[in-house]
Amino acid sequence: MLASLAVITAAPVTSGDRPSSFTESEISRLKSAKSLMAAGDYENAHALLLKMYREVLSSTSARTEQQKLLGQAKIRLGDYDGAIAALTNVIDFPRTDRTMALINRCYAYLQLNLVLDAQRDCSEARRTVERNNAIRSLNEAPQILRDYHQISLNMVDAELLLRSGQAERALEVLNDAASLVEESDLPGPLHMQAYWAVIPFRAEVPGAQGMYLP
Repeated sequence: MLASLAVITAAPVTSGDRPSSFTESEISRLKSAKSLMAAGDYENAHALLLKMYREVLSSTSARTEQQKLLGQAKIRLGDYDGAIAALTNVIDFPRTDRTMALINRCYAYLQLNLVLDAQRDCSEARRTVERNNAIRSLNEAPQILRDYHQISLNMVDAELLLRSGQAERALEVLNDAASLVEESDLPGPLHMQAYWAVIPFRAEVPGAQGMYLP
């Protein structure tokens, strides 16, 4: 499915991302899981996160991050039911940023052809992203993280639009995502080159053939 090109990148670690509610061991293992996923080693990342799942962790924040990454790993391994269960745990936790969990669960629902569930999550994620963008001056999240959310949302949104026969609108959504990719030039684990897949995805939309370079 086309949306798989951009969705499910391990969430970035921004400066200052070292909450006191995590133990040193938890921080180390979560970073290891992210590194394994970034390298494409989803099986070992899954095994590490599953081991943490069976342990008593130090805080709700630690459990939330573990479940978020476990959901991403399960999607990469094709366990969409398991991914939905893990991501639902993240979404149900209080006082957590649910944006990427909603987007990733939307993607998992799409793989199971549960379109109404996917539409619900996409709509809720869109409201969250729009609210965060509207109060960006007050929002502590860095711009690169907000771009990450917006691009990921646009990819699943485009998939939903394509499924409903709205190719023209899907192309508009992908153009917005491509603009963010092309305008961003930031180093680090969230470098926008990771999102160049949005370009061929855009070119595959019905009616867009010949408009863009391969």
